Amino acid sequence: MNVKKTADKNWYFAAAYLYLFLPFFVFALGWLKPLYAVPAVVCTGGGFCGMLRKMPERTGRRWSAEERQRLCWISLILLFWVAVSGIGGIAFQNEDHVWRNAMFEMLVEEKWPVIRTVTVDGIAQTRGYSYYMGFWLIPALAGKLFGLQSGYYFQILWAYIGILLFYYGICILRGKIEIWPLLVFIFFSGADIVGWYLSGISLSEIEPTQHLEWWTQFQFTSTTAQLFWVFNQAIPAWLVTVLLCLQRDNRCIALLLAVSAISCILPVIGMVPICLYRMFAGDYGEKRFRASWWKRLARDSITVENVLCGGVVGILSCLFLLRAPGGEGNGVLIELRNGGWLIWLVSLLVEVGGFFAAVYCYQKRNPLLYVLLAWLCLCPVLNVYGGDNFCMRASIPALILLYLYVTDALERSLLGRKWLSFLFLLAVLTAGAVTPMHEIKRTISETERIYTSSGQQTLSESVGTDRVLGNVYESVDTGESVFYRFLAG
Repeated sequence: MNVKKTADKNWYFAAAYLYLFLPFFVFALGWLKPLYAVPAVVCTGGGFCGMLRKMPERTGRRWSAEERQRLCWISLILLFWVAVSGIGGIAFQNEDHVWRNAMFEMLVEEKWPVIRTVTVDGIAQTRGYSYYMGFWLIPALAGKLFGLQSGYYFQILWAYIGILLFYYGICILRGKIEIWPLLVFIFFSGADIVGWYLSGISLSEIEPTQHLEWWTQFQFTSTTAQLFWVFNQAIPAWLVTVLLCLQRDNRCIALLLAVSAISCILPVIGMVPICLYRMFAGDYGEKRFRASWWKRLARDSITVENVLCGGVVGILSCLFLLRAPGGEGNGVLIELRNGGWLIWLVSLLVEVGGFFAAVYCYQKRNPLLYVLLAWLCLCPVLNVYGGDNFCMRASIPALILLYLYVTDALERSLLGRKWLSFLFLLAVLTAGAVTPMHEIKRTISETERIYTSSGQQTLSESVGTDRVLGNVYESVDTGESVFYRFLAG
């Protein structure tokens, strides 16, 4: 996908890169021994400067006054979306937040790196925190300096900045600032309501605020549900994906992925097929495979930023996140027995089948479309890092690219007066929009109920540090972790 002509956006790339790099800088300085922290920061800083030198070229057109006015409305819409998501505790929080609040409070209140002796299965163990925590590191610093509640408020600001940077990147990709693609993004989802119907559930039995995602184990999470439930992974993943689309070459893509691993390792794994395609086939399908692919690979991908800087950042992040053998994910395919393959097929058709059918006529010569389809077919059956959780998070980058193809198809079908295609795509989007509408309606009604009934000033609840460190998904035995044995400060 090409970057269309727009205003001088060098400031945008500097801000977006800084948003992704800052958490790793904080991680290196706060969690590593000085012997390793200083070289890691120097190496990462060199990679950051290299990315600034090699950022996409400047272009000529500046935004019009009308477009800048639209940007103000977009900012307000995004502010409302973040405010009702539950981030920071000013609105109703879904059940996943009690774990995320505990991890954030632990980062604010405990000394880094976080290590504590807890009881696991009746046995006292020394556990170290091990989770993709990058999103919280900057707000946690604010919390350490100004108090826990200030840290929660800074989470709202940090999330807002990340989403603004993401959607501004979408505007650069499209070459214009418009509001309707943002509304499509907020309500972008698979047709979960159809899935419930196919499961034999009467639509009249579904509550208007019910969470609709779990009609199938092979779930691709809607964008609004991602923000309302797993914002700490989703927001960095959205930004990295759009930055990958904006890159004109592959000289820094490995570093871009590596520096994001501390924030969203599962979506980063989902970006690997996209990046491999870029490296071997050219820029998102615009070049054919050539006999001299290895020369292009050496020239375009084997760079200091990718190999040295990306290697250092990636190795340190992976050592921190690495689980001991015998954890939740065993790295094999989930067995589709007793009709499981049929559930898998129906799930794919309901979640993304309509979107692929709608964009096919516009993207059928784009090989990346088939890469995305193959990945979305594969990742639900990969039992990696927690099975179902992997499917829901590793699919995020592919879904973002599918969203871009959908907005492109929606616009082209309307402008080309292909009414059948336009109405079909509109119907698929409308069916999917039921899911985020349920999420938004639930959080608004629950927020109103809680504030009017109890007069609470904050809605943040936590399961506590001991439960986090006693859970093998968020912690490791320090005696078995290479990171905590040799690298942790």
